[in-house]
Amino acid sequence: MSEQLDAEMSVLGSMYIAPSCITDVQGILNDKDFADIRHQIIFKAIVDVYEKSNTVDIILLRNHLEQTKQLEIAGGVGYLVEVGEAVPSAASVEHYSELVCTASQLRRVASELTQGSRSALDPRTKPGELVTALCGKLEGIVQTGSSGDIGFSCIERAWQLCEGEFPPAIPSGFRAMDSFTGGFGPKELTTIGARPSMGKTALIVNVLINLIAAGYKVGFFSIEMTKTELMDRVLGLLSEVNIKALKECHREGWVHMITEDQKKAIQDAAVWIENRKHLLWVDDSCGLTVEQIESRMCQKDRQCDVLFVDHLGELTLIGKENLAFKRGDAVRRIRNVGKKHDHHTILVAQLNRLSVGRTEKRPHMADLEGSGGIEQASNNVMLLHRDDYYHKGEIGHVNNNLADIIVDKARAGETGVKQLQWLPEFTKFKEM
Repeated sequence: MSEQLDAEMSVLGSMYIAPSCITDVQGILNDKDFADIRHQIIFKAIVDVYEKSNTVDIILLRNHLEQTKQLEIAGGVGYLVEVGEAVPSAASVEHYSELVCTASQLRRVASELTQGSRSALDPRTKPGELVTALCGKLEGIVQTGSSGDIGFSCIERAWQLCEGEFPPAIPSGFRAMDSFTGGFGPKELTTIGARPSMGKTALIVNVLINLIAAGYKVGFFSIEMTKTELMDRVLGLLSEVNIKALKECHREGWVHMITEDQKKAIQDAAVWIENRKHLLWVDDSCGLTVEQIESRMCQKDRQCDVLFVDHLGELTLIGKENLAFKRGDAVRRIRNVGKKHDHHTILVAQLNRLSVGRTEKRPHMADLEGSGGIEQASNNVMLLHRDDYYHKGEIGHVNNNLADIIVDKARAGETGVKQLQWLPEFTKFKEM
């Protein structure tokens, strides 16, 4: 323990002596990586002072800690001086930072193993879920981001960009979407939002089929629909048979109204999806938490090119914070799952009722429930709007069955609006 504390003091002392190394240290450590509470406070204070003054010294540090009423908890002025004299130079700051980082990881591993041992003693615990969750948490602890070296050659990347020799984004199958975003890039997140009955689930099922047809592997967390309901949509879309009407015919005894062509179309659609079932997995567990998604995506059979989560409003969010904060945090964590496992994530989200009360019904990104966190975490934000929905039953109104794809955010592309043709009887979208 004394060696660990010496390493922590050496890091902080180096930051005193050479404030220019503070940014490098921040790339490796945060305040929670320090075992000693005094060192946590001093580290955070050094960073705060440096960000405000672009330098650090004992006087500035003392004044800051006095203002935040943390000087005594940090050990007082005497301890600040002692820390400042812990090392003669900052030459080995990276070495000491790595020692502190390793010690922090080991403490967290020990904590998770202890918690896992307690859970294992609970007879209600399912062994498979416990092992999966524990593996995911342990892997997350030891997985570090870039520090120091950015991790790839800038010259190599420049060559890839100039020559086009880099992995292309995955096309959605709709030019109306891809013309703005360039397709679905790995490690990115696209949020698709709409009011109820606009067809957002139909749209993602359309995209799902396009992806499978192109040979991409797809994962689908269907929190709202069961697997059966999802497959009914897939079959109806592929066969262009109105599955809802088909069910009604059976229910009302109108079997004679079902044609042989319709039966064959459904059977052909079933064979099509059966031949490609290795490209799709569906998890329809109800009440999923973000933690469960994180742990289940660590399973080998869950790897995919594109992951759908339908939808954000059905996730079970844990915590005492307000709903907007919890939703924003959930989106960030789901995006990070994609970054970890190298897939694109498509997240379905509900819009609030603000657009309904406006004269112009077309939605905006701010209409997303918990929009701040969702906007920040998403690479792309697409909103689906069908104006016909708001004119149902109006005398003289003729449905044009058009759907607006509103791209309100495209981090690597352009924003704008394009349209798709909506075929309501088959819950299907087509290019114009």
